[in-house]
Amino acid sequence: NALGGRTWNATATGASQGFQNLLSVCNSLPASPCPSGSAACQIGGKPYDLGGVSTPTITPDGVLQVRYTNGDECTTTQGQTYYRSAVVNFTCGLSTVAGSTLGLPKATLEDSKCHYAFAWQTPAACPVARTVGQASACYLTVPAPWN
Repeated sequence: NALGGRTWNATATGASQGFQNLLSVCNSLPASPCPSGSAACQIGGKPYDLGGVSTPTITPDGVLQVRYTNGDECTTTQGQTYYRSAVVNFTCGLSTVAGSTLGLPKATLEDSKCHYAFAWQTPAACPVARTVGQASACYLTVPAPWN
């Protein structure tokens, strides 16, 4: 599993500048500094759980997505309550990040309903000729010629 078993850092931009978003593709993050059981969290003040990882899916237009749901409660300035959530959209391609063959996630959205989005260009999202292992297992594989 090329992307699993690691903590990935996506530095926030725009209104959330100064915060860091930590992501795990398939598992929970280490309990510190993130809330216990979180697979995605935001740190830079009080740590917020952005949710636990759901089953990876392929969108109708072919984008590999990993969703994080049921994060910490969030109340907007209008008094509406939501639960923090996130999505990572993976695209097939060579890494554009110096020193990282797998690329890094980039924060692309934090909306008013406490939903976060990330984009990640990586060879690990490219189609593979065959999959070895259980279809229900959560993992992504780096295909040749990039492995």
